[in-house]
Amino acid sequence: MRSLLLLVAVAVMVPPCPAASVSEDDVVLVEEIENFGRTVGLEPVGMEDASGKIAMILGGPQSSAQGAVKLPPGKYTLLVSVWAPAGDQDGFFVDIRDLRDRRVPPGQRAWHTLAYDLQTTAEEIVPISVVVQEVGLRVDQIAVVKGTLKTNAVRAIDVPTAKMQGVQMSLDELPRLVSTAVLAAVPDAPFTADADTVAHLDFEADIQGATGTFEVSEGRFDRGLYLGAPDGRLVLELSDAGLGTAGTVELWVRPRPAQRLWWDQGWHYFLHLEPAAEAPADAVSIGLSRHPGTQLQLSARGVHSPLGEAISIATGSASIEDWHHLLVSWDFGAKPQYLWLLLDGVGKQVHFTPWISAASFSRIEIGNSPLSGGLPYLQLDGTVDEVLVSRGSVKSRLGR
Repeated sequence: MRSLLLLVAVAVMVPPCPAASVSEDDVVLVEEIENFGRTVGLEPVGMEDASGKIAMILGGPQSSAQGAVKLPPGKYTLLVSVWAPAGDQDGFFVDIRDLRDRRVPPGQRAWHTLAYDLQTTAEEIVPISVVVQEVGLRVDQIAVVKGTLKTNAVRAIDVPTAKMQGVQMSLDELPRLVSTAVLAAVPDAPFTADADTVAHLDFEADIQGATGTFEVSEGRFDRGLYLGAPDGRLVLELSDAGLGTAGTVELWVRPRPAQRLWWDQGWHYFLHLEPAAEAPADAVSIGLSRHPGTQLQLSARGVHSPLGEAISIATGSASIEDWHHLLVSWDFGAKPQYLWLLLDGVGKQVHFTPWISAASFSRIEIGNSPLSGGLPYLQLDGTVDEVLVSRGSVKSRLGR
């Protein structure tokens, strides 16, 4: 029995032998993972048997690599070279288009090249992402080759590069892409105003703009503003502030713990940006709410048209006792246009084909459903502190 167990242990440690090769004419793309599109949270580590003797660790809770490749019609295989400390306990995700596939390497502490089927019926720009699940997995190269291969049939490091035919596309060329966004640093001190600041409220002096059920309360840093049920609301009038094409709203928020806002089945409203009265036909409003079907959702909706865009992030792991940093940002002057939503420095961004020609906001409402929406009271029922509104987007503050 002892010799049998030893034999099994040795078998797990030895990498499988590749049984196939790839012709130069069948190679579409070979790329180091750190050079594939947009990366977040990848950490380099030296490894003798990795390409260039360097691999990348899927590090933090949102680390990922997102890219895209332009492919003519046909059948292809995506190859991903991975090394796992715990083998089949180290899961990770690969997203192809909008489909997510969770895999685990078939053995530990050895390189494995996992294979994913990929098919196109017409020329297509295909988005591909490698996303962390368990922290610590190491990724080296990815490749796209013609035909259908099985896992470990060939090593990604052995795929020839001389005649690569594929074109790695800029992510900005995709008509729409949702991807990871992480702040380089979550503020750990009261906000500081700068030249782009439109409004900064710390609630240390007289409180302006609060209506309904509210009171001064203990804040994240000193004093905060409690916006209670059913109609507590903070309204910032900004008609002359020039807040429009790009901007950021961030604040600290602590919903009343007994309400269990991050986990419960209710619908709650956090934030609304009202367009200016003279806004053009394609004007948008921006709203942030939480609903059991959408989780925490940020949306930009056409006021006079059915057009809109939205992104959501899950809140089930958020503490109901603690303060949380909440950030909403947008850039409608860029091509493509962007929306960002981050909770405690981690979240998502979406870029999309421009459809908003201009934006101008006259009012920001925090803590309840919008005055102009005709909705019932959908309260936050909690305390806010350190509200900062800026004309610039968050893009320059994101981590890499």
